[in-house]
Amino acid sequence: MNHPYQVMGTTVPKMLGRRRLIEQIERHVSKPSPDHVQIVGPRLYGKSVLLADLAGRHKTGKTQYATAAYVDLRHAPPADDANFRRRFAETVKVALAPVFPEVAEFIDLADGGLHELLDLAFQELEQRQARMLVVLDGFDHVLSGAGITRTLWDQLRSLAQKSSLRLVTGSRQPLRELCRTEESRTSDFWEIFYDAPILIGPFIEDDWDDLLAPLIANGVAVDSSARKELMNWSGGVPVLAAALLERIAETAQSGQAVTKNNVDIIATRMLEQPPAHLEQLWDDCSVELRGDIAAVSESEGIALSELSAPRQRALEGRGYGLPSGNKIRSACRLMAKYSLEQGPVVADLKRLFGAMTDYMANVEGFLELRVGHLASQGADQQLVTYLKHSIRDVATSPEMSLVAIRSLVQRALQLIWAKELDSSRTFPDDWIMEWQYGGATPRWLDDRKRLPSGDGEQMHALDLLTGKKIGPRLIDRKAKALTRSTFLLLDNLRSIGDFGQHLKDYPECPPTTSFAVAVIGIAIECVSALTRDLA
Repeated sequence: MNHPYQVMGTTVPKMLGRRRLIEQIERHVSKPSPDHVQIVGPRLYGKSVLLADLAGRHKTGKTQYATAAYVDLRHAPPADDANFRRRFAETVKVALAPVFPEVAEFIDLADGGLHELLDLAFQELEQRQARMLVVLDGFDHVLSGAGITRTLWDQLRSLAQKSSLRLVTGSRQPLRELCRTEESRTSDFWEIFYDAPILIGPFIEDDWDDLLAPLIANGVAVDSSARKELMNWSGGVPVLAAALLERIAETAQSGQAVTKNNVDIIATRMLEQPPAHLEQLWDDCSVELRGDIAAVSESEGIALSELSAPRQRALEGRGYGLPSGNKIRSACRLMAKYSLEQGPVVADLKRLFGAMTDYMANVEGFLELRVGHLASQGADQQLVTYLKHSIRDVATSPEMSLVAIRSLVQRALQLIWAKELDSSRTFPDDWIMEWQYGGATPRWLDDRKRLPSGDGEQMHALDLLTGKKIGPRLIDRKAKALTRSTFLLLDNLRSIGDFGQHLKDYPECPPTTSFAVAVIGIAIECVSALTRDLA
């Protein structure tokens, strides 16, 4: 039987369902003064399907957009500004060629000034009162690159301010939260987007008519009990729904009626040898979410009062839990049964650290739990975000784990000086006198007595401020809040952050996962200590 149900593959599947979601997006991009829009959703929930369909709807020029371009950034993501600029320019040029060939000619891909050429092209479109939609899929892959700078975001913002360009991005988290560097995070580019990202989650009940239509068109009837069981087994999780429907389409015959029993048999067989995408869904959950999935699966649910609002949203937003009375109950039978087979990882972490292989497999979860402790201390949210970025890469890309450490140090310095100095950012005279009396003559200290701009110079100032020993003399501590122990942790992280920025200079020592874990452990303790100091 020919059918459109595709679980994995090299091409983007045809979109089924999602009518309400498409209508919501279209209201933003098709109004007289359209918005730039962020589409946010977990892995394997159909972002690429939705975004490709959106671009296809506007490619024909039958809407207020002259054309549209779909940029897939998930594969071979650009590693630096120049690479991104070229990928963006190439896609825009190809999309413009059929409708405005003379404007497409403006964009010479071999020219080093691609931003200026793109600016000219969109200026020309603006003069013609034409508009283009550019869909950027997998935007989180770009933001994970250490070579992408604020310059690129500022240039992209200048293009997006023109009426001739509207952007739609797809990512797993809101864009600003994905920034790995403090420099990128402070760009005004993120302010151009509509303030509330559009969230993509499980299929809703209204989607199922469209999902089942291909089966019905092939002469296969799906009774109400089977439809209900498809929803119960899949939870509306797109990849799970597609997997069940694919197996039905491949086995059902024209004229057959699919019943509850048929669906139960197919789903049970699927669990006998769980498909890779079920494991990927599980791996994409945080340790805390995995524990909650297992908890709602092994009982009659969890009392809503026992779950924080973010934990409730995580269960509901992924289709794994559904409120019922004063409890939240399991909503996805496939994931529920899979979670019970895996065992509640949160409860098992201590037991699983017995062997080195187990430690390597579970250390990411341990670090996530430790970061969770920082919330109760009132830790700065941006410091916590940088820790989470490091943890996410620790097993698969330990060198990338080190990239966020530099940004964490820069953010920590901002917080420290905001506490230690007044708004003038000038060192008090008694500090300087104590340093000079103790034998310190820092080169960066000039007549203005201003805080130096470099991280290294600022760290040297903190070294003196917290009581550095020079020869036999111990300089008196002048810090209002920062302790010596916290400084030592931070100074260590600064050295490691610099090392992470220049790994190409040290090919003899590529960082291992164990090394990255140790660094993250220091970073967590540094954030914890800094939180106590600043409080």
